[in-house]
Amino acid sequence: MDGFARCAYRRLELAHVYRDTANELCSEDDHNPSVKFFRNKAYYEKVRASALLEMLADIAHNKSMESQQAANTQLTSPPETERFLC
Repeated sequence: MDGFARCAYRRLELAHVYRDTANELCSEDDHNPSVKFFRNKAYYEKVRASALLEMLADIAHNKSMESQQAANTQLTSPPETERFLC
C-alpha cells in the first residue's frame, strides 16, 4: 500500500512540474501550443493521483470496517470453554 501512496505523491509532484512549466511558457508566449500540452498533462496527472489516493482511502476504510466486524464477532461469541460447558 505504501507503493501506491508513493506513486500518487510522485504524480502530484509531476503535476506541479507540468503546471510550473506551463506557467513559464505562458509568460513567454501566451499562444504557445506547448502551454496547452503541459496544462493538460498537469490536469491528468492530478486526476490520476487523486484517483489513487481515493482508492487508498477506500481500502483503509474497508480494512477498518473488517477489523471492527471481527472485533464485534469476537466479543459476541462465547469463548470455546463456555460453549462446551452447557
